Amino acid sequence: IEACWLFSLHYSQLEVVVHPQSVIHSMVEFTDGTTLAHLSAPTMNVPLAHALGWPNRLTTSVSSIDLIKVGQLTFEALDEDLFPALGLARWAQNQGGTACVTLNAANEEAVAAFLAGKLNFLQIYSVIEDALVHVPVIQDQSMDNILGTDGLARRRARTHIQLLNTTVCV
Repeated sequence: IEACWLFSLHYSQLEVVVHPQSVIHSMVEFTDGTTLAHLSAPTMNVPLAHALGWPNRLTTSVSSIDLIKVGQLTFEALDEDLFPALGLARWAQNQGGTACVTLNAANEEAVAAFLAGKLNFLQIYSVIEDALVHVPVIQDQSMDNILGTDGLARRRARTHIQLLNTTVCV
């Protein structure tokens, strides 16, 4: 979604590749057939600093990548059965309007619940899907609609997380 917004691309112009070492944060293929990659330690701190500081470079506390320690870079085709959330992102991107706001807000709530031990990893998808189903998409992306959708999606996500944590006694 970010690449589509930042570079005015349609998601059909992007290819998702699984890279288990998590040191390549992006790759761009040029018309001459060359590919440039952005490599750094497996944390989002450097790519975010790169984006926020553009065109300058910000100093981070992240240590340099040790390519000898990494050893090798491997790539795998995306298995959409193993990574179903990508389908949700594509759906939201296709809907336009505030759908991506809903996806982001629900994801942030689900990940926070996961990190707090209130949700298991595989339930993150369910929380996002539920929010996308129940929060209406508004095509007018005014700041009021964006903020309103964000709040509604977060409330819906928190409600769904609570529902997932409720056990039924028989």
